[in-house]
Amino acid sequence: MALTASAAASIAVFREMFPQEILAPGLIVSLTNITLLMTEICGRNELYQSLGDGQAFGKIHTRLQDVDETIRSHGGASVKIVGDGVLATFQNPESA
Repeated sequence: MALTASAAASIAVFREMFPQEILAPGLIVSLTNITLLMTEICGRNELYQSLGDGQAFGKIHTRLQDVDETIRSHGGASVKIVGDGVLATFQNPESA
């Protein structure tokens, strides 16, 4: 059994230990299968309007942490968390 680039990129601990390891532009690599999952919190603007910036930010931050924990518990890794969304990678669609 070999560890492929797509498998390594899908391991949360690998991403934490080597956050700067990315594919260089122009580098040709071969990937087999990888599953990407994109999430977004709906109703963000309404939440900010009803609760105010501080409270809304705290709730969104907590929810994104919950999403990250769920991703990890299913064998995935968060690639990027921006604003109110998470991009995650998994080795197979069933886990995602």
